[in-house]
Amino acid sequence: MTLSAILSSTRQSLRRSGVVHPDVEAELVLAHVLGVTRARLYLDPDRVIAPGDEARVAEILKGRERRYPLQYLLGEIEFMGLPLAVKAGVFIPRPETEILVETLIERGKALGPSLVILDLCTGSGAIAISVAKYLEPRMVLATDISPAAVRLARENALLNRVVSRLCFAVADGLKPISRGWIAPRARFDIVVSNPPYIPTAEIGGLQAEVRDFEPRLALDGGEDGLGFIAGVVDEIPSILEESGIVAFEIGATQAEAASALFRRAGLGGIEVVKDLAGRDRVIIGRRQPEAGA
Repeated sequence: MTLSAILSSTRQSLRRSGVVHPDVEAELVLAHVLGVTRARLYLDPDRVIAPGDEARVAEILKGRERRYPLQYLLGEIEFMGLPLAVKAGVFIPRPETEILVETLIERGKALGPSLVILDLCTGSGAIAISVAKYLEPRMVLATDISPAAVRLARENALLNRVVSRLCFAVADGLKPISRGWIAPRARFDIVVSNPPYIPTAEIGGLQAEVRDFEPRLALDGGEDGLGFIAGVVDEIPSILEESGIVAFEIGATQAEAASALFRRAGLGGIEVVKDLAGRDRVIIGRRQPEAGA
């Protein structure tokens, strides 16, 4: 079969399976299997595809027929221009989270050099690795409740040659850090997280790829989607440096409620950053100066 023919048949198969973006996914599948860029797929349309490569495409399509996530099938994604391995059982980074990282890079440069950063709910390590690469901080502590996620994040740090700037720990929320069980007496210039923020009642309405295959622990934010933020925000000021900032990814309708949680914790300078679609995506707060300081 020629490259042109297999690309066409792959599009048709994905479309029949109900995939939302069959044309894009067809290109991603063929580019991955053949080890070329998507652009190169169109430079030699009459190239005959080896039987082994045809079999690999067919194997991926079988997974997509049951709506298994393409990222898990390919085992890799690109985030902030960096390669990341992805594995079943660990949350798949989204392009929208790049807004959070870009915001952190901008704010972090203004804070100065030798930053110490805490990344909660690190998952695959996408945020921690990106800020380690582009901000060159003194240290990033990346934590997650999932041992599998922490192992994968460490693998990705090695892949991107930033492991010397990162430390990893399995931890549930902020208490192990604020109480000194991990990194005793540590204070951070930045606390960041892409936490679970989907309201429990909305989980069932998600795309099958997400609902059925991604870890619910990384999705379910409780009744209002803000359970994780509510559970950690009050302790954040105690571990922030005087000029420190906290930044969380949020859902499109959560800015007002999240802002109230930040104010309750004594955080000020609250900003909400929108994504490219104009939806609220990131909330930022700053540690307030101590009274009388």
